[in-house]
Amino acid sequence: PFRQGALLSRRKAFWASFKPMVEAFGSERRALEINDDIIETIARSGADKTSLYVASPFGKLEDREEAFMSGFAEHLPFLGNLVNRSERAYVTFLNKLRVDAFESMGQRFKTTDPTERAALMEQTAKWLNTATGRGNISPNSLMAHTNALFFSPRWFMSRLEVMNPQTWFNAPPELRAEMAKDVVSYVGAGLTALGILKASGAAFGFDVNIETDPRSSDFGKGKVGDTRYDL
Repeated sequence: PFRQGALLSRRKAFWASFKPMVEAFGSERRALEINDDIIETIARSGADKTSLYVASPFGKLEDREEAFMSGFAEHLPFLGNLVNRSERAYVTFLNKLRVDAFESMGQRFKTTDPTERAALMEQTAKWLNTATGRGNISPNSLMAHTNALFFSPRWFMSRLEVMNPQTWFNAPPELRAEMAKDVVSYVGAGLTALGILKASGAAFGFDVNIETDPRSSDFGKGKVGDTRYDL
């Protein structure tokens, strides 16, 4: 949640997705029931008419969440069951977050013209994909190869897309306002946490350094002694 989902942490859908995640970890039957609810929400919200990404732990490698881009670990003795449970929880959280956030945003948008609304919801789907670490790597078949060379290439690409001015220029005004709130909230939470870390160091007498130079590889990190905390 606090890696791929953190950019949407101001949204109710983010916090509401924790319970289904835990339930999916505990029970495959419950995971399937939650997935049925997600499918209903997709149909109700019109998400199936957009590029909103919904992962499947049982599909091709390129269709899965990239933290689970291999099926090898699922067959390990003792650990395989834990890996399966972990992937169910991971996929359930992100699918629930994306779909519920999509429906919630669609309900707030006032655009009624069918053509304009279709375009707006497609852009919304793209933003939610980007915000939850699904950067665009095309063609999709490259995923299995890039993931073998780099850890989480889609996540890395998604963060470049967030910072890309074209992402913002292409977004309709209604969506751009939502995107700005997501980013400001995300950055604000990080700055608050760094501020608390700095204050804690002063209060308890240990040395804390917060790197503010954007040219440094430690930019945005808190350093306590020789340990760096990358929020």
